[in-house]
Amino acid sequence: MTVIRVVDGKVAERHDYGNYLRAFGGSMPDVIRANAKTSEDVGGKYFQAYLDQRHDVMEQLYAPEVSFQDPTAAYFGGPSSTLYQGRDSVVMMMDRVFQSISHFTFDVTGTWVSNHHTVFMGTTRFTLLAAAAGTPRDVTFEHSAVFVITVVDGRVVAHRDFVNYSTFRDQLEAAGG
Repeated sequence: MTVIRVVDGKVAERHDYGNYLRAFGGSMPDVIRANAKTSEDVGGKYFQAYLDQRHDVMEQLYAPEVSFQDPTAAYFGGPSSTLYQGRDSVVMMMDRVFQSISHFTFDVTGTWVSNHHTVFMGTTRFTLLAAAAGTPRDVTFEHSAVFVITVVDGRVVAHRDFVNYSTFRDQLEAAGG
């Protein structure tokens, strides 16, 4: 998977998350396979805690220098796509965001692990409370998404969300917002 950020018609950033173990499996060094196994175990446990909104479990898995960003949230303007750095900053942001969400699921359509990255692709569904949505009732949204969890030395050092928010406003309007 390649993520490309375009600003003013020019490529500003590119990230490749390849499934190199599947492609080159037997020829990869043992350390790469060991990293992948750790990333799969820790990344999977972390991602399940994220879906279950178990912030206590997530916090236990964070490295002190952990970072979180949803660069695709720039769709909403303002500080929505802020890069949060450091355990305290990420924990406070997660607590704040999830106060407005009553239900959160992710249907996985694909996943792979390669060295330090665990990648989850699929469809996310979340219910935003009426007060946060500015609607008369809670609103459930559905978007295709990719979540990338980076694990180093058994700790989550980065979490990136890439979500297709292009239908967000239409879904909000349909709910009366």
